[in-house]
Amino acid sequence: MRQVQPNSILEQPVTPPKKPDPPDIDPRCQALVRKVVKMVKAQIIITSCSRRSLEIEQVKRFLKGNGFSLASDDWLVDQEAELILLSTCGFTEAAEDFGFETLHRVQWTMKPEAKIILGGCIPEINPERVSKEFGGPTFSPQSYARLNGILG
Repeated sequence: MRQVQPNSILEQPVTPPKKPDPPDIDPRCQALVRKVVKMVKAQIIITSCSRRSLEIEQVKRFLKGNGFSLASDDWLVDQEAELILLSTCGFTEAAEDFGFETLHRVQWTMKPEAKIILGGCIPEINPERVSKEFGGPTFSPQSYARLNGILG
């Protein structure tokens, strides 16, 4: 039986290659680097009808493709969400009222620095009420392309 010699390659410790030191970052740029690296958490709260489900999936893909992480809950406000999209239905007055009740609940329970974008049919159906009770950015099924400008 052959014995391994004490100085053979099998007995030498294996050390992983040393990683290069990260480049020095100008202190003026550190905040920007942290901002770019951190994913912003978005949430979509849904009160809209099932006909909007495909559009909601497209919005989710748009957000993920633009560096957002998505909250899993589509009803209870996620306290880590920095962006909340509320998808509404305005088919009936009751549905519209429910959408605004949900908007007010979200405004009441979200973290103070979060941003809300109101979407769905209500912005198209009742823009007067939207401007009176919300006044923030909106999009509708006919204007999903506006999201890019809103999130700009």
